[in-house]
Amino acid sequence: MLRNDFPAISPSTRTSWKTLLGESGPLLLPAAHGALTARLIARAGFRAYQVGGFALAGTRYAYPDIDLVHFYEEFAGV
Repeated sequence: MLRNDFPAISPSTRTSWKTLLGESGPLLLPAAHGALTARLIARAGFRAYQVGGFALAGTRYAYPDIDLVHFYEEFAGV
């Protein structure tokens, strides 16, 4: 697989939240728990994704998010 096979994820090519939310129909937001899953989600054609505490805590620390992970740890994971 070549590097150019992956879609570009940069500020210049992203659609704004305002535009996405203004469209008709539901906005599907799969959960990404790391850079690889974010790339896979983008490659699958989703226009946006969400990063949740449960996904980050589960993959990084192997326990559920019960408010033991602080914001700065989640921010570092993103």
